[in-house]
Parts: sequence; structure tokens; C-alpha cells
Amino acid sequence: MDIPDYLVAFSGHTKSYCIGLVDMISSTKISSKLSLTKSSKYYEIFLNTMARILNRFGGMIIKNGGDSLLFYFQNLLKAEDMDL
Repeated sequence: MDIPDYLVAFSGHTKSYCIGLVDMISSTKISSKLSLTKSSKYYEIFLNTMARILNRFGGMIIKNGGDSLLFYFQNLLKAEDMDL
């Protein structure tokens, strides 16, 4: 089978994932008014808090974008089945 360079081929297996992105609005504007130490702490608090929340619910972080996190959930549950 000749596959062109631009075509992405997948296996015959499928899985369901929930993909998400959380981003801090206006973080560049806010952090530009902070010292380097406070700016670092600002992002540290956000990223670590989001990571703990995602971990609690089985989320996996794909990428840290500085003021955003790209993540996914592999095992999908109905909201009423979750222990909130």
C-alpha cells in the first residue's frame, strides 16, 4: 500500500478520549506587572493546582504551554458515576 507523505495512517483499533485545554486569560498582561519571582510563583500555583485536579480525576497532561495545559482523559465516565 503506497501512503502519501501527508496522510496519517492509524490502526484498526479505536479508543474514546476526552481532550481538554485550560488556559489562563490575560496571564501575559498580569505577569508583566510582576517581578520574576512572583511571576514564576503565579504560574507555578496555576500549573500545580491544575495538575492535582487532573490527577484526582484520572487526567493525563500532554503538554504544558506555560500558561495552559493540554490534557486528556482516557476512561470516560458519566458525571453521575463520578465521586465529586
